[in-house]
Amino acid sequence: MPLGEILYYMKPMKFERETSNLIEDIEKEAWEDMYEAMPEDFAKDFEFDFIKLKNISLCSCKKIPFGHFNASLGLGYPNPAIEDELDFILEYYTQKRINSFYIHWSPNCAPADFEKTMAAKGLAEISGWDRIVRVPEIVKGKKNNKLDISIPLNKKYKIEEVTDKNSKEWSSFIDELYGLPTSPWLLNLVGREGWYHYMLKEGTKIIAVRTARIKDNTAWLGIDAPVPGIMVNDFEPDFVLSAKITEDCIKKGVEIISTVIEKHSAIQDTKAYYYWDKLGYKIAYYRKNYSIKK
Repeated sequence: MPLGEILYYMKPMKFERETSNLIEDIEKEAWEDMYEAMPEDFAKDFEFDFIKLKNISLCSCKKIPFGHFNASLGLGYPNPAIEDELDFILEYYTQKRINSFYIHWSPNCAPADFEKTMAAKGLAEISGWDRIVRVPEIVKGKKNNKLDISIPLNKKYKIEEVTDKNSKEWSSFIDELYGLPTSPWLLNLVGREGWYHYMLKEGTKIIAVRTARIKDNTAWLGIDAPVPGIMVNDFEPDFVLSAKITEDCIKKGVEIISTVIEKHSAIQDTKAYYYWDKLGYKIAYYRKNYSIKK
């Protein structure tokens, strides 16, 4: 492929600030519900902590230095960020003696120049993800939320929903791939209202997993493993699984589905963009992850 050529083009969509806030809240509320589901003894053993400051949610885990477990969500929306809030976040992680964390920042966060304030505090963009969403198309004045492709379920694949019977198989697969001890927490999400977990298998072997958390007419897709483009270069299993999950979400009345492409590419030179586009998802924006500049 020639340098700089866009291999797959996933068209971006423009969202007003209010809609962008809703898209971010879908994920934030999912994480808040996950922390509510965490067993107390598990939280104590691994020094998990979760607090809220107005619209900001802060989570930390000193014993598991995983970015998703040490993150600030909600800064800059729906209320404009102020320096005192940023100072509180930084002091929170200082008190926890955690130097690696995420402060998420999307283009519609306010104020527009607050990134200068973060830079002045020693923060820098260390990574970023493409926020992608699926919303109904408007065709002749009516909503069209149909998934227009048949799910490409190759005969070698089968999809199972996670239940009490196969939940340990699912949680063990995730822990083994990530090298984490989170099974007690994951198992508490099985059967929890709004949570739907899926496994893609080849024969009896799990190839990929992904979860949908549904609330009202919105859904967040996450808890995916292996992460396409980061942990594995084969994007097809996650595509097949995500197609099934997207179809199920639509059947359950979901209209807005939010997730991310973690392996960001400015020229979209991975099949993640191609596959998500086939499922009707569009890029909402690039969300930055800020942390201490090293």
